[in-house]
Parts: sequence; structure tokens; C-alpha cells
Amino acid sequence: MDESKVKFGISINKELVQKIDGIVEQSDYLKISRSEIIESILWKFVLGHMDENELAINAVELVIRNRKGELLV
Repeated sequence: MDESKVKFGISINKELVQKIDGIVEQSDYLKISRSEIIESILWKFVLGHMDENELAINAVELVIRNRKGELLV
């Protein structure tokens, strides 16, 4: 993994923040940050798609479903 990083701001739902904070608390012994959790999830999602077109289609589908309130936990 390339250690050069780019920072950018995001806004997320408070319920999602609470869930991420729960992971941070449960993993206190590892000193995990919110950013590290989100970056790890993004790495898994992006690298889990071998085809860039498939990745784009799935990402757009998730955004549309999120906008419609259809992403269920």
C-alpha cells in the first residue's frame, strides 16, 4: 500500500458515525482511527472488484440505493 495519502472531507450519517465509533471502541487495543476503518473498507470494496466497469456500476448502484434510503444494515 502506498503511504502517500490525500486528505478529503466527507459528511456521513450520525448513525453510521456511531457504528464506526463502536468499532473504534471495541478495537481500542489496536488504536484504530475512524479514518483507518473507512480507508480499509474502501480498499476492500475497490480491490474486490477486478473490473473497473463493474466497480463503477456497483458504486453508482450503492449511491442510488442510499439516496432512496434503501441501504439497510
